[in-house]
Amino acid sequence: MSMHKFYIRILIITLVLGPLTWLMFTDEGQRVGDIFMLELGDSEPLNLNFAQLSSRVDEATLMEQFPQIKLACVDQKIAFGMRQCSSPISAINGTPAQYVTFYFIQNQLIEVNVGYQPSYHQYLYNGLLASFGEGEVGPEAGLRRWNTGKGLLYAPPQTLTVGKKTVLIWKAATG
Repeated sequence: MSMHKFYIRILIITLVLGPLTWLMFTDEGQRVGDIFMLELGDSEPLNLNFAQLSSRVDEATLMEQFPQIKLACVDQKIAFGMRQCSSPISAINGTPAQYVTFYFIQNQLIEVNVGYQPSYHQYLYNGLLASFGEGEVGPEAGLRRWNTGKGLLYAPPQTLTVGKKTVLIWKAATG
């Protein structure tokens, strides 16, 4: 009977320590754990298909497509447009993130900025490479650029130094 209890204890320890070990000591576990912790707050994940974004997207369409994202919008003349809609998010396409901001001119989407966790830059960058290929070095200093068909997607090729924002930028195609 004592051997049976021993096996039960080993099983319980394995069932408890296995997932904890995965969460704490693997990159994938830490990513999943971070997203879970961010979702405990007031932010939701956002799955955004950059290849489908275009200047034809308007604010109402975004609100309809992503009702879980609580966008706060303001009308003001700003550098990127006439209307800015922002929301905290827990993740962008599976990468832990901080916020998303949509910019509009005359109710047409012109730019999207996504602030994400610097420690997950390589994960996000590898996803961009898998989705859009190698891209090209843009004229903007230190940024890689991908053509998504209806816009351009920008990201730095390596993790930025501590203290700088890590931002993924999509800009609508002009003309």
